[in-house]
Amino acid sequence: MKTKVYLSDFISNSNEANIRFFIKNQEYHYKSEIQKVNVKFINKTTRTGFNCELILQFDEKRFVINDNYDWTLKQMKELFLFVKDNKNEKLTSEDKHYLYHIEKKINK
Repeated sequence: MKTKVYLSDFISNSNEANIRFFIKNQEYHYKSEIQKVNVKFINKTTRTGFNCELILQFDEKRFVINDNYDWTLKQMKELFLFVKDNKNEKLTSEDKHYLYHIEKKINK
């Protein structure tokens, strides 16, 4: 049986990140330093077109975010860029590749 985990909120003041998530119908809150938050895109592209997931990891907590539920590609992109910017991390060529395709899909 697969546990249904849903990330509903990500709030940050650029030093500290607070999330609210649900496991089934139970609400939870978690707080961490922004420096401990990691984000990356995972390729889920098929023959039907570009698709990706955003992996958000806080310490031992890991969330897979995609645009199949309540998150949009635009929100995924904004969250990714927010975390990268506040951690002062440079975008890799792979990051730029995903961001290019996300922007292209958003503008369709």
